[in-house]
Amino acid sequence: MIKFYTKLFINDNSGGKIAKCIKILGTSNKKTAKIGDIITVTIKKNDKNKKIHQGDIKKGIIVQRKQNEKHYSGLYLKNEINGLILINEQKNPIGTRIFGPLHLTLRKKKLIKLISLAKHII
Repeated sequence: MIKFYTKLFINDNSGGKIAKCIKILGTSNKKTAKIGDIITVTIKKNDKNKKIHQGDIKKGIIVQRKQNEKHYSGLYLKNEINGLILINEQKNPIGTRIFGPLHLTLRKKKLIKLISLAKHII
C-alpha cells in the first residue's frame, strides 16, 4: 500500500531516483493510493546535471506497487518495488523514457501518453 511517507522509486529518465509521498490527491479522506492514482512527492535522491533537484515537490502517477494487483485474466500480479512516473500539470510525463512494465489499468484512466512510451504492458 502507498501511504504517506512511503519511499517510491522513479521509473523514468527525468532525473530523480527516489521520492517520498507527501500527499495523496483525490478525496480528502483518502488514506492509500492504487495504481493510476496521482500523488504529490518530494524528491529525496537525484542524478547530477538534470532538471529535477533534491527537495523539489512534484506530482506523479503510481505505476507499480508491491501489494498484489488483480489482473483482468484472474491472476494476481506483484512487483518488487513501488514505482512512480513524474508528470507535469497536463498529466504528461516529464521524462522521455519509461523503465519497467506498466499495468493495463492505466489505459482505463485515460493515460495513453504513458502507455505509448512504455516497452512492456502487463
